[in-house]
Amino acid sequence: MRPSAYLCLKLGGDVRKVILSLLVLISANLVFAQDLRIFKERREILIQKMGKGIGLVFAGEEFSEDRFDVNPDFYYLTGLDDEPGAILILAPAEKKRKEVLLLKPRNPEEERWEGERLSIGEELRKKTGLKYIRRTDGLAGWLNRFLHNCDTLCVLSRPAAYTSPVPEDLKILGELQSRWLGKTLKDCSRLITEMRSIKSQNELDLMSKAVRVTEASLKNVFAKIHPGMNEEDVQIMFENYCRENGAKYLAFPSIVGSGHSSTVLHYTRNSAEIKEGDVIVLDLGAEYRGYAADVTRTIPVSGNFSVRQREIYEIVWKAQQEALKKLKPGVTIDDIYDAAYEVIDEAGYGDNFIHGLSHFIGLEVHDVGFYDEPLKPGMVISVEPGIYIPKEDLGVRIEDDVLITENGYKILSDGIPAHPDQLEKFIQESRE
Repeated sequence: MRPSAYLCLKLGGDVRKVILSLLVLISANLVFAQDLRIFKERREILIQKMGKGIGLVFAGEEFSEDRFDVNPDFYYLTGLDDEPGAILILAPAEKKRKEVLLLKPRNPEEERWEGERLSIGEELRKKTGLKYIRRTDGLAGWLNRFLHNCDTLCVLSRPAAYTSPVPEDLKILGELQSRWLGKTLKDCSRLITEMRSIKSQNELDLMSKAVRVTEASLKNVFAKIHPGMNEEDVQIMFENYCRENGAKYLAFPSIVGSGHSSTVLHYTRNSAEIKEGDVIVLDLGAEYRGYAADVTRTIPVSGNFSVRQREIYEIVWKAQQEALKKLKPGVTIDDIYDAAYEVIDEAGYGDNFIHGLSHFIGLEVHDVGFYDEPLKPGMVISVEPGIYIPKEDLGVRIEDDVLITENGYKILSDGIPAHPDQLEKFIQESRE
């Protein structure tokens, strides 16, 4: 017996609980410290890429339901998802203050309703991992100060990521340029996208966790789904299981489409009765610590495909396999789309494949990336062919999350089979 284990046995039960609690706390703090280092390293890499310019990254202030929709670029660089209105200033030319975090001023009346916020001090610096923290009402003063040491205004935002036609940083930097003659606006909008598109091992671990939760929740659905249920019953079953297993949020609105609704791509009404003989498209994904999963399986409600359902399913499965065979560094998303489309078109269903084959996955379910450029190791994409025949109330889509590796690819969502024989067996065994 190890000495530590012997000591715990000798101690009383309450003392053992205290020690275990302390060990958990220490472990959590170590993980948190590691996370802060990851965000700091990302900022340092971006600062190097910027040269001697100055740039701004905004947290945003949009909410959906009860959740703050933080700008993923801001989260990627800071790890903060609870500071609406925050601004990160990056100033590579500065000797000390290369990064400054600006937070909205405290409002005692708001905090009585929404919860107390930290004052600027050591506790806040430990939480953020940033040494220089001030309030957003000082933005103009900081920018004017930094502009004495640099001539370049780096526009870091991607217009597509904002609802406003003019991103906030471009608006502010454009005004500065008009006042500070000789300052140059530089498009640096690719920089953060390039960084985010290649996933680190830490990111892949978080994505794998999101995928595992999604798969476990799907397995639970497979075991319990039956004719007479409502699609919403399945949605609630899936989503509750995700939350019970560590995924606080979903990556996107759940798609549970049976019968005719299986032919509707972004069907989220989820209100129809599930009938005997239906296929049901389950396009679902958990989010874990900001990272998304996106998995689709089309299953026969009864546990067995009809002859016609299997015919269409096998075409879609073969299309996915042909796309995967082509997948490796250097190919483009168009290349693998063509491989999948050729299979479906030769079978006579080209007009029934009505969407793209792939999108990038990461901090957003439709993550940033360059769709016309060759794929690189570390990128994660979906591979999701489909055939939709509304007049037959028959839609089939198969979707997996796939990592591009040095020599090819790795399916992250391989915990649930996609081959029709294996899928039927899997469903039937889950109901035993």
